[in-house]
Amino acid sequence: MENNTLNFCADILSKMDLEVSKRNEIYKHGVDLANYESIYLECLMDALIFILKDESFRSDIEWYLFEYCKDDEERHYFINNEKVSVEDPKDFFKINYDLKKNK
Repeated sequence: MENNTLNFCADILSKMDLEVSKRNEIYKHGVDLANYESIYLECLMDALIFILKDESFRSDIEWYLFEYCKDDEERHYFINNEKVSVEDPKDFFKINYDLKKNK
């Protein structure tokens, strides 16, 4: 993955993560946004999939955004029995891109 593409995708994922964090904070104050459609998130997701040219990234991105949003645990993958942090969006995309390329 080119460095410019990596930086751009990481920036988009950071913005999406911020949006999810804001929604979770609002939820803590008693406002449930479950029925609120976030066109912003949908557009950013579609933009990422278009840039990456691989629909299989969608489930990985959803995991990144929603799997650990309620926990204090760091996001990580286990690769070859090693715990690898993917907390940084750049690391997340590098690792995912390499894993998909080597399939």
